[in-house]
Amino acid sequence: MDRMFRCAMVCLLLAGVALGMAGCIVTEGTAPPEWMASSENASDTGDAAQDSPPAPEGSHGHGSEVLMMGRSVMAGWFDHWEYDGNSPVLRDGYALYYREVAGPPDIGSDAAAAIAETPEGTIVFFKLCFVDFWASNDADVQANVDECIGYVNQVRAACEGRNITLVVGNALPQHLAATTPALVKTHLGYNAALEQLDAEDDQMVVFDVYSLLADHNGAVYRGLALSSDDSHLNDVAYQVLDEEFFALLDGLDK
Repeated sequence: MDRMFRCAMVCLLLAGVALGMAGCIVTEGTAPPEWMASSENASDTGDAAQDSPPAPEGSHGHGSEVLMMGRSVMAGWFDHWEYDGNSPVLRDGYALYYREVAGPPDIGSDAAAAIAETPEGTIVFFKLCFVDFWASNDADVQANVDECIGYVNQVRAACEGRNITLVVGNALPQHLAATTPALVKTHLGYNAALEQLDAEDDQMVVFDVYSLLADHNGAVYRGLALSSDDSHLNDVAYQVLDEEFFALLDGLDK
């Protein structure tokens, strides 16, 4: 999908806000399986926590369970799906589990520990957050890119040799006032490095969040952020991500 088509899609979705946004259909799930017991977001449900959820209706079979790792933007995505804080979200034939990961410098090791508890056949989605991109001048750009790729490599190493597909989201654009030339260079450098890893690693796929959300300045589209000074995504933005993300997951089955 080229850039022009992506922009057109975003504009159509923004226009639809005035008419009211369609809600997400979320099917009730069961308690998290044993492998999610270590998540801070999973409540103590006794014996029920030992059971894996049934295959979602319309399940794709292999790879129908998705471990979603991130922080505030990921939490917002699950809120968009009306997450109850306990059961997996069942949507489009997938069971999606939320796992909040630590901030820097423990992001990669914390995510790797979660992956170690994840069953074979799981799809793992991992992404960094706004504060992980900290370069404020050109001299810091490469160091920041290297640090971020280091986190991704820790996650890749945890998946290596296992029947796990790793989906990595690329950089999240920020609101215009926070978007500096150094930040844009860091985002673009990180995205390019991810694409290189994708070309070398058959287990890894990049989810191109940046092209969906970033305007010509490298900032998040104003109509996709909570406000002009808050880069967190609104419901329209999550609808944009939904369309592309579930299409990507479906493509993994082919």
